[in-house]
Amino acid sequence: MLVHTVCSAQEAMDALASAPPSLRYHLGALDLHMPGVDGLMLASAIRTRSPQPDLPLMMLTSFRDRAEAAQARTMGIEVYLVKPVRQAQLERALAEVLSLGRKMTDNTASSGQRLISARILVVEDNPTNQKVVSLRLQKLGCRVDVAANGKEAVQSAAQIQYDLILMDCQMPEMDGLEATRLIRSAEGSRRHTPIIALTANVMSGERERCLLAGMDDFLAKPVRSDALIEMLDKWLQATKTTSQAPEQGDPEGLAAFVAELRSEGFGPGDAADLLRSFQRSVPSLMERAERGVAQQDAAEVSFAAHSIKGSAANVGLKQMARVSARLEKACRDTEPWPEIEKRYRELAAVHTDTAPELVRLITSLDNEVAR
Repeated sequence: MLVHTVCSAQEAMDALASAPPSLRYHLGALDLHMPGVDGLMLASAIRTRSPQPDLPLMMLTSFRDRAEAAQARTMGIEVYLVKPVRQAQLERALAEVLSLGRKMTDNTASSGQRLISARILVVEDNPTNQKVVSLRLQKLGCRVDVAANGKEAVQSAAQIQYDLILMDCQMPEMDGLEATRLIRSAEGSRRHTPIIALTANVMSGERERCLLAGMDDFLAKPVRSDALIEMLDKWLQATKTTSQAPEQGDPEGLAAFVAELRSEGFGPGDAADLLRSFQRSVPSLMERAERGVAQQDAAEVSFAAHSIKGSAANVGLKQMARVSARLEKACRDTEPWPEIEKRYRELAAVHTDTAPELVRLITSLDNEVAR
C-alpha cells in the first residue's frame, strides 16, 4: 500500500488534481479539525470539485460528536475514528471503507471466538442501565463490579485495581466528575486507570468538562454493543501495553507507546522515527505558543495547543495532551490572560519534564537498531 501525506486541504486537492490515472487514490483519511478549511469542508470540495468525487473517505477527529458524524454521513463518510487511532481500529476501518470483504470481528466475542479478560467497574445509578451494561460486559468475558454513585466508585477504585471504569456523569451523592477528580488525585503519577464517561449529553461543553475532570473518553447512552466493544479495544489495549512496558513508572506513557508498537509488529527503528518526528515538531509549536502568550494572541496559542494535543496523544503522552487541551480551552473561552499564562506554564513544565525521557528512549531504540 502506497501512502501519500499532506498537511492542508489545499495540498490534498492539489494531490488529487495532479495524480495520473494510473495512480488514482483508493482512500482519503481526513482530519476533522484543521485550520482554515476543516475536514468536512474538504470532503465537500472532494465530492464537488475534485477529479475523484467518489473517493472513499474516512474522518479522524479528537472527539466523537453526533452532529458532526451525521454531517459526515451526508457526504458519504461512514467511518468516523476518534484519535489516537489504534491499529486494530484502523484495520477494521480500512476493511469497511475499501469493501475488502473481510468480516469484521467486533462481535466474535459473543460466539466464543474472542473474549476480553478485564476487570471493569460500572458506575451507574440507574438499575436498568447497570444491568444492561454489566450483562454486555460479562458476555464479552469481563469481570464486572457495580457502584451506584460516585462515592462508591471512589471507594471501590481505592481497594481494587481496575482495568477500566465506565462512569456515569450525573448521579446522587457524588457525580461522575467529582468522583473522577478524586480517583485521579489518589492515583497521582503511579497509575492511570482509563475512565470512560457514560453520558446522554455528547455536546462539546459536556465533553470538555469531562476531560478537565480527568476522564479519557466518552460513550453515549444508550450504550450500543458495537460502541462498547470499540471502546474496550481502544483503552484496554493501552492498559495492557502499559503493564508490559519495559520501563516502569513512566507517567507520560512513552514506554507504553513503544511497547504497543512492538506488539503490532513495528521494529525499534520505526518507533525511534515516530518519536523523533514528535521531538522535532513540538519545540516550534511551543515557541509559537510562547510568542502568542507574549503578544496576547489567543488564536495563536490555541492553534499551537491544539496541534500539541493531537501529537502528544498519538505517542501516548496523555498528561501532555490533557494539559494542552486545558490551554486550548482557556483560549477558546477567552479566559483572563493570567489564567492562560498559567496554563501555558503548566504545558511548558510538562514538556520540559518529558524531554529527557524522550531523548533516552530514542537513544535506546537507535542503539538497538545499531546492534
